[in-house]
Amino acid sequence: MLVQKFEKKLSKTVYEHVKKNIKKFTPPQQTAIEQGLFDKNMIVSSPTASGKTLIAEMAFLKTILEEENKAIYIVPLRSLAFEKHAEFKEKYGKKMRIMLSTGELDASDEWLGKADLIITTSEKMDSLIRHGALWISRVGLVVIDEIHLLGDQTRGATLEVLISRLKESLPKTRILGLSATIKNARELSDWLKAKLVESDYRPVKLNEGILLNNKIHFEKEQKIINQNYEEQSYNIIKNSHEQGKQCIVFVSSRRRAESLASKLKITTNKQLKETSLKTLKTLQRPTTQCKKLSECLINGTAFHHAGLLQKQKTLIEHAFRNRILPVIFATPTLAMGVDLPAFRVIIRDLKRYAQGYSDWISVMEYKQCAGRAGRPKYADYGEAITIANSEDMKKTITEKFVKGKVEEIYSQLSAEPNLRTHLLSLIAQSVIRTENDVMKFFEQTFYAHQYSDLTTMNSKIRNVLIQLEKWNFIKIDGKKLTPTKYGIRTAQLYLDPRSAKTLMNSTKNEEEINEIGLLHACNMTSEAKPLLRLTRDDYVELAEDFMYDREKLLLTEPTPNSYEANKFLQAYKTARMMEYWIDEKTEQQILDEFKTSPGDIRAKTLKLDWLLYSMKELATLLGKKQFITPINNLRTRIKHGVKKELLPLIKYKGIGRVRARLLFTSGIRTTRELKKANFEVLKRLLGEKTALKLKEQVETKDSKPNYLNNYSQK
Repeated sequence: MLVQKFEKKLSKTVYEHVKKNIKKFTPPQQTAIEQGLFDKNMIVSSPTASGKTLIAEMAFLKTILEEENKAIYIVPLRSLAFEKHAEFKEKYGKKMRIMLSTGELDASDEWLGKADLIITTSEKMDSLIRHGALWISRVGLVVIDEIHLLGDQTRGATLEVLISRLKESLPKTRILGLSATIKNARELSDWLKAKLVESDYRPVKLNEGILLNNKIHFEKEQKIINQNYEEQSYNIIKNSHEQGKQCIVFVSSRRRAESLASKLKITTNKQLKETSLKTLKTLQRPTTQCKKLSECLINGTAFHHAGLLQKQKTLIEHAFRNRILPVIFATPTLAMGVDLPAFRVIIRDLKRYAQGYSDWISVMEYKQCAGRAGRPKYADYGEAITIANSEDMKKTITEKFVKGKVEEIYSQLSAEPNLRTHLLSLIAQSVIRTENDVMKFFEQTFYAHQYSDLTTMNSKIRNVLIQLEKWNFIKIDGKKLTPTKYGIRTAQLYLDPRSAKTLMNSTKNEEEINEIGLLHACNMTSEAKPLLRLTRDDYVELAEDFMYDREKLLLTEPTPNSYEANKFLQAYKTARMMEYWIDEKTEQQILDEFKTSPGDIRAKTLKLDWLLYSMKELATLLGKKQFITPINNLRTRIKHGVKKELLPLIKYKGIGRVRARLLFTSGIRTTRELKKANFEVLKRLLGEKTALKLKEQVETKDSKPNYLNNYSQK
């Protein structure tokens, strides 16, 4: 319906903005406005590209510009947060102050008090509430993107507790939940006392087809595909490229993504070669994976998974959006990540191997991947294609996936690690002061809404409370619950209490505080997952290193042949990998030895930095100050991947592990030696620009030599 017909239903601010950008509202947008978007809680469940983002934009425009309240936009992934921040900054940067908060979990980020619109993740928002950020009381709207992730095993409980907290502490704050796939959306909207907007509208029609032999079978037609390759996905890709169309191929594993991308050659041009070169130069010393990706790009293909560096993923996404790159082979994480539509999506692997056997993926995952098909600006339809090797398999795919309904979402709050973490947080913040408060709070959760009988939950809660008291995180006096200083700090650090106890136990061994012991202790926490898998060879080769290092470890070794013993050895192997990193082994050496990609190394350094910081904070609380300096030094070494001898050099901006080693090898090893160093020598080692910046950092203003002034004028 034309925007003009809604002039009286929209405020002047919202109407003026909308009419400049679109002429017609989509059905979900129209229904949302008519159902009370601006004054009620709302759940919008409609397909990808149906206009959900504009619904959120209209809601926060009114909240910020007219009601003069803050708005929060919550997304599941940091990559999505960065994307939304850039998008909204470009659109509304002149109208409002838009800020991004996805970083440190031990901070209240009071600077966000100056923001009008805050883009963040559910974990970060939960952390901000734990730290008592004062500005939260001025929030008038919370938008939750991908709200169906309430049913996710890893993220769901945090999102559920976060929403429950917001409902209770900010009853006047509106909640707007967005999702493309919710089977039990009515149940969710009832819990939130929200209006429900459901729609199957798509601006770009989605045709779901199955390739069997040389034909793609759609509901009303068939398309013949030439059989040039044994690999069926290649035939679909080639057919798409001949039409000037792009494809995303979803596969079950990183290895398969790399293998398939490496064996296909489609096209090449100057822009692909430029992207290839940039990808290759992401690291100063490219790994075989970097070289493989670079070669793929030259041939018009790419692979995309979590093992890549963020800069490499960004280059691939940019090339695809700009229609330079014909095809991406990706793991399913791309389906719930950045907005990257294609004309065709090929869901090649409908089964995934996990926990010892192969099983079908969920219908929800299939629909999320399929939903990427169709580009509104370039076509009026998109195609999602699966591959069958028999008529029976074709029928199975049709019934299970094409005609299948997405699974209902269920609360994940009753899982013990989730209960343990969030229960301590609620007690630490005095949201819960008695056992009666516990039940009052949990009666407001999605879990209680789904399961009216809380008998099982009550039993689990009681066990968790006893456990928390045993670990000295809370005190139970009758029905009164009081947090200890350790419990409060654990909640602030955003740790699983079991992990905090592990880190605290590791500080009992004061004889030798060393890198391998600290790294191993951190890797014994649940937050450090995933750990490196053990191979058959590890039980022989790794065991030799373990026997040498076992006296250095800070935690008591578990009983042999137990589950904990296996985890203990996995944590040791992962610690050994990070020991390689701080011993200045190259990414390629780590890839060869541990089969770990650069992207995984970067992810692990971030996790370990957080865990080491948490260990330092808990050690300080325990009075174990002797741990502070070793941990601080290790954090710096983990961040930069350097040996201890480079610590005096690595602190300067622009000096990484390679440049610091160059300086050290050349005899420049301390700040004093940097000050004395001849500028021409530094220029030869580091390049003129870096040498100039380095000298500016080590020289004081009063003693800055003339040659620096001369160079600054050039």
